[in-house]
Amino acid sequence: MLTDCDIHCFTIEPYPDLTVSEVWQHEIVGTDGDSGIKKDIASQKQIWPLDLQVDDQGKVITVLVATICMDRASSSSYTQYSLLTLQHKSEMRFADGREEKVLEKQGPIQVIIPKARVEDKDFLFSMRLRVGGRPPGSAIILSGDGTATVCYCHGSSTRLYKFDLPYDAGKVLDASVLSSTDEHEYGAWTVLTEKAGVWAIPEKAVVLGGVEPPERSLSRKNSSNERSTRDETRVTPYGVDRTAGRENSDIQNIEDKGNPKMGFTRQTARDEESEALLGQLFEGFLLSGKVDGSLEKLSQSGAFDRDGEANVFARKSKSIVDTLAKHWTTTRGAEIVAMTVISSQLVEKQQKHENFLHFLALSKCHEELCSKQRHSLQIILENGEKLAAMIQLRELQNMINQNRSARFGSPQAGSEDQVSCALWDLIQFVGERARRNTVLLMDRDNAEVFYSKVSELEEVFYCLNRQLEYIIRADQPLGTQLQRACELSNACVTILQTALDYKNEHQMWYPPLEGLIPWHSQTVVCNGLWCIASFMLHLLTEASRIDISAKSDIYTHLEVLTEVLLEACAGSTFAKLEREEENKGLLNEYWTRRDTIFDSLYRQAKEFMEAEIQGIRERTEATDEDIFRNRCSNLISIAKRHAGYKIMWKICYDLNDTGLLRNLMHEGVGPQGGFSYFVFQQLYDMKQFSKLLRLGEEFQDELLIFLKRHSDLVWLHQVFLHQFSSASDTLHTLALSQDEESMTTVEERTGPEPEDVQPTFADRKRFLNLSKIAYVADKDADSESKVKRIEADLNLLKLQEEITKALPNGEARNRLFRPEELIETCLNIQGRWTAIKAFEVFAWTSSSFRENHRSLLEECWRNAADQDDWDRHHQASTNEGWSEEETLQNLRNTALFQASKRCYGPTRVNTFDGDFAQVLPLRRENPEDSTSSVEDVLMSHKDFAEAGKLMLTAIMLGCVEEEGIVAEEFSSPME
Repeated sequence: MLTDCDIHCFTIEPYPDLTVSEVWQHEIVGTDGDSGIKKDIASQKQIWPLDLQVDDQGKVITVLVATICMDRASSSSYTQYSLLTLQHKSEMRFADGREEKVLEKQGPIQVIIPKARVEDKDFLFSMRLRVGGRPPGSAIILSGDGTATVCYCHGSSTRLYKFDLPYDAGKVLDASVLSSTDEHEYGAWTVLTEKAGVWAIPEKAVVLGGVEPPERSLSRKNSSNERSTRDETRVTPYGVDRTAGRENSDIQNIEDKGNPKMGFTRQTARDEESEALLGQLFEGFLLSGKVDGSLEKLSQSGAFDRDGEANVFARKSKSIVDTLAKHWTTTRGAEIVAMTVISSQLVEKQQKHENFLHFLALSKCHEELCSKQRHSLQIILENGEKLAAMIQLRELQNMINQNRSARFGSPQAGSEDQVSCALWDLIQFVGERARRNTVLLMDRDNAEVFYSKVSELEEVFYCLNRQLEYIIRADQPLGTQLQRACELSNACVTILQTALDYKNEHQMWYPPLEGLIPWHSQTVVCNGLWCIASFMLHLLTEASRIDISAKSDIYTHLEVLTEVLLEACAGSTFAKLEREEENKGLLNEYWTRRDTIFDSLYRQAKEFMEAEIQGIRERTEATDEDIFRNRCSNLISIAKRHAGYKIMWKICYDLNDTGLLRNLMHEGVGPQGGFSYFVFQQLYDMKQFSKLLRLGEEFQDELLIFLKRHSDLVWLHQVFLHQFSSASDTLHTLALSQDEESMTTVEERTGPEPEDVQPTFADRKRFLNLSKIAYVADKDADSESKVKRIEADLNLLKLQEEITKALPNGEARNRLFRPEELIETCLNIQGRWTAIKAFEVFAWTSSSFRENHRSLLEECWRNAADQDDWDRHHQASTNEGWSEEETLQNLRNTALFQASKRCYGPTRVNTFDGDFAQVLPLRRENPEDSTSSVEDVLMSHKDFAEAGKLMLTAIMLGCVEEEGIVAEEFSSPME
């Protein structure tokens, strides 16, 4: 008897009177850690011995113990489950005649789960322990809610394996051990289930499927440690968290993320109740055809609370399509595929699944799922797609077997030869992977497993991607490789085409698919399709080793495969972009794959055309063209549907067929002008601008879209339309543009495009000169002022070229500077020449610019005054007594004189757009006027007190005619 701290052993003598005597007792929870579990240590709160088992020999006792502990870091409680193993010492006889067997620990206590959720007391004491099964040293822990976990202790490590069925079998009621033929051997574990009878757990499943102890519970309940339902992690097919330790063994495929569906979401008790209710209502519908109150009952049970694979409707759908047929053979062997029972069982599943859909529709559950659980409804319908595809795949395999039987002359020969069938080998790989992932399938045939696990049809493409080199080996004859590749291609096309047909037939059943990725557009499917397509492309390159008929066969298969491959890749790419899961890199990968396969197909089509032309005795140009068209017709059809603009252009260009090109441009409607935009881009790159614009007459809307990205052609289009004034304005704007035109968004484009290049100075000058010509050509326009403005901008460009030469290493020479940037550059360079050039920049701008940048203009005057030694000029003029001519001669080279001459003089630079005096006069005419002047600016100069008269003389001399200059007595306000 197990108590809260002891084990008691009693003898019971029923005759002559019922006598109960205690033989011995052993303390297992106390202060002596050598004999059991030491209590009162740090972090322990309570110790609960839960159950014990004695081995067949009666020598070893195993005790299941739960310890409630406190996590000091988080101040939260958790449960630690352990196994305490005790063995008997030799018997001890006491003086009073009593005998006592004293127990001792067989080894250190074995921790099964270091941290698990805290369960209530009733649940803990509902746990039962069973020992004695294979592998040696394993034990089963049965929980009160019907779960069974095998604990396998090997050396210093512990592995856990959770028993689970691929469909609902109810609770596990009890566990036992099968008897072994060898008395020294252990028997296999067996479990009694509520709905599915007795099942054996193979030793291999425990060894390979066990994982390191995770932080989880031995129950199905939610955690009581602040962990919500939505935080529950997905579990592997073995029922443990994905975050648990991984097996580094030959079962590594189990860990692979090739198919995220190869697992089960942990259910709550409420989920189980909802699922059981759904099963009852559906079975009732099958018997009576009635659905009275089903929606209300299911809503109240919480059937609509969870979305995705956890939804009870999705789980029911999965259980229908994945059900194992109880009367299928379990004998291992290839003959399983020849049994007609497989096909009939698949058809039965399909009928039941269709009935399930009708149940959802009649009960109004379909409407509820469509509005609230779109993902769940998508999974249900996709199970229907996969089931239909699996049926067709089975028919394809039957056809392959029949063809082989006919070839060898007998059914037996065909059955023996089917092992060399590529589809058969692929089925074996997929079945083996699924069989290893589920314990109950360990003793099933791979083909049986394959045709049962319908919901995991994506695994076909996963194994195709990973195992192709074993299915089609490099040491096989090239003809065999070709035949097997075509067979696999045909299988892939059959699967996806059937799924698409099912979807088209049931289109009204599907929910809105925004943000949902169909199963046939998953990355694993795309990678598998691309793998076989790449291999077939490689075979096509073996031109010298394959005859033309064999190449034609693989070309035909590759054409069909290309269609489904591009459909899958496009669906995956744009769905992920819609969900913002991926970026431009995914699009580039799709474009690369698309263009690679199109280019290869086109090259091969041209080879076939040349071979076909060689066989014609009387060749004409029309005959060659017809052959070419026939060969490329299918390729053009595929390219149109998948924006294969590059290959469409190549075909039209090689055929020199403008009519075909125009037809495709009309049909190739797409984002950013579709195929028309691509054609315009090709003509633009080839600098065939006249052809581009003439073609644009027929596609004006598309041309306008193209011109938005190519503003350097807008003016040419306007000239083409005789809109000279508009063309001039466009050229003027283009010449002075600071930034590149806005780029199209990634989603709007159908292929990689080159970046726009900033125009060079030569381009800008050319645009300005063309702008001037266009204004002159427009006879109705007043072109004089416009032409002068264009000439001013030409001079500004020339000034920038001159000024930027003074920058170190030609810094930013190709970038167009704004006038204020150019002036500031002159001020920063610090020199007489650049100081004067700053005024020239001001002169070629506009009066509004000078008004808005008055302070910058004043800074230029201060900088000009600093370029000369005015104190030295003053001393020289005083000492030497300069005459008027000498004064003019000596001041002519000063920066102030040159600045005044360029900005204020009769020969000033710009005479058409206002006067500098309007913004900053040389001298203030009215002393009471508040407007500043150049004189006011110069007054702040350090030498103005002594040389102010000379400074004023310099600016005033610069603004008058040089001939007949009469020097005036300029007085300074300082005098």
